[in-house]
Amino acid sequence: MNTIIGKGTHFEGTIEVNGGIRIDGQVKGKITCTDTLSVGSDGIVEADLEAKHAIIEGKVNGNISTSEKLELQATSVVIGEFTTKRLMVEEGALFHGKSNMREDKEKPEEVYKE
Repeated sequence: MNTIIGKGTHFEGTIEVNGGIRIDGQVKGKITCTDTLSVGSDGIVEADLEAKHAIIEGKVNGNISTSEKLELQATSVVIGEFTTKRLMVEEGALFHGKSNMREDKEKPEEVYKE
């Protein structure tokens, strides 16, 4: 991890990280990173998230976009939309919203064309 937002920290704004980020505090705004984005079990995020890989243990209210994989751990609560290539959901995870799974940036109607 290149960047850590620790427990007890409150941040509002846009975060752009070249590498990974772990969030154990509170963030409001937008987060973009080029590698793994991790929201710890104490993390509370009200933001749109973009990453290669995201691991969610805490609370996220916002849209999540990953180019590779999204993991919703048992303690996670996610409200919003997500787009990902691969999805892993542990028993106990809560998700309320819309999910989109597809290869790269294909439009859903293009996946079923011959």
